[in-house]
Amino acid sequence: MEKWAKTVRTQPMKFVLLSTNFDIMLEQDQLRENVLSTADALVLTGLQKVIKVVKGKKLLEDKTGESNMSQIKVAQAMGTVRHSKTSRHGDSERMSETLVKNAIAAFDKGLKNKKIFNLISSCESSGVCSPFSSVSVVYAIIFKNQTQRETLELVDAITYHHKMGNTPFDKALI
Repeated sequence: MEKWAKTVRTQPMKFVLLSTNFDIMLEQDQLRENVLSTADALVLTGLQKVIKVVKGKKLLEDKTGESNMSQIKVAQAMGTVRHSKTSRHGDSERMSETLVKNAIAAFDKGLKNKKIFNLISSCESSGVCSPFSSVSVVYAIIFKNQTQRETLELVDAITYHHKMGNTPFDKALI
């Protein structure tokens, strides 16, 4: 009991006076939704992960003095973040050699093009609902086409449909 009491005393809390059990139920639901909304807002999108990998690789190379660091070394160094086992986003795209390879390839082949980058980033406010919500999707879309013009047209079409409210994104396009 003492351990439980110590835990309760060290947690921030707020007391709210509610008049009915129905009001209590609504308040509990709202608090749960607030937590889920915060979690969704903190999850990195595919574009953010690509930028994180490319920037992380550069920072790691600067730190170690090693240029052209292998994707295995980058993945090992960046893969030290512990993931929550209870998170509904916890299993999504953990750092791996494949993720590093795909992120760098997607950046080099497509995201260096300002128009493609700007179109994809225009969907960032959708967070986890973005049609470009993972590195694997960004990679697949960029490597679906032979030319940057074709990639630009595909990204433009996906972005247009997303902004018109056509969700969930139909992955059959890729």
